[in-house]
Amino acid sequence: NVKMQNMPQGQMPKTESIVYYSSEHGSRVEQYINDKLGFTMYLNPKENLYVTVLPEQKKFMKVTNKSPDELKQISEKDDPRVMVRQMMSQEFTHLGRDTINGIDVEGIECTGPRVMGGMFEDATARLWVERGTDYPVRMEIEGTVSGGQMEMTMVMDDFQWNVDLDPSLFVPDIPADYTSSEMKIPQASEEAAIKALRQFAELSGGRYPDSLVYMSLMKEISEVLVKKYGIASMANTDDYTNSLQSLLPAGMFYTQLSGAGKEAVYYGDKVTADNPELVLLRWKVSDGTYHVIFGNLTATDVNEEELAELEKPFMEQ
Repeated sequence: NVKMQNMPQGQMPKTESIVYYSSEHGSRVEQYINDKLGFTMYLNPKENLYVTVLPEQKKFMKVTNKSPDELKQISEKDDPRVMVRQMMSQEFTHLGRDTINGIDVEGIECTGPRVMGGMFEDATARLWVERGTDYPVRMEIEGTVSGGQMEMTMVMDDFQWNVDLDPSLFVPDIPADYTSSEMKIPQASEEAAIKALRQFAELSGGRYPDSLVYMSLMKEISEVLVKKYGIASMANTDDYTNSLQSLLPAGMFYTQLSGAGKEAVYYGDKVTADNPELVLLRWKVSDGTYHVIFGNLTATDVNEEELAELEKPFMEQ
């Protein structure tokens, strides 16, 4: 198990998560918002179980649109060893040896937008692992979103390895008076991304998100929902969750493209629905060929010369 703290700057709340991960029973995540339990999430691929319990709302939500294999992939993201492999696969600099809580460690540092899977527009991550085992001991991530207007710091520490965890930890604890609802995790696809961009434009009066970087998009979605529906949209968990589910696929798809090294470029800060001929999003599909989504949300493939011509208005600014 591991403790994670998210300490954003400004008015954003402090969150702390305690994560239990078992290759046998799946994962359990307890998230506290300003020291108050916000939710407990249970994920067990072998039981085809993905449940989030919300004590404040006295309800629980079941994910119903994922197969056991898909749930296994989601659960493995809670395995700190996966984070280590992801960081080691990127360019990094050595931080040398140190001692943390009496443990002999060695550290590395990674920088750039691909740190943390493209969650931030730019980020720096430092990882210290125990010498001899390579088990993570501490990880720090400093990320920026919204063009540097918001900074967030994440710390993962208090790692405990090879702990004998009680299987009951991974069984949802749901009081009898809680109500249930279904939750569907959106798919990261071009079709879903276009649908999300169209819905965002409808909510915002024709404007697209300035950024599809995940944390920036989350902030923009919250702002546009509050402006459209008032603060009640944040208070009504069902409405807010449903809106997130329908709008986030744009960010999920962009993150997928960026993580795959597809040379994805997004121009939402320059292009609106009133610019049907301008490039909104493009990425590389093969040598010499790019896929382009335009301001009117139609799409086509172009070659390098055609792309250069289409992107001229942005180069001239």
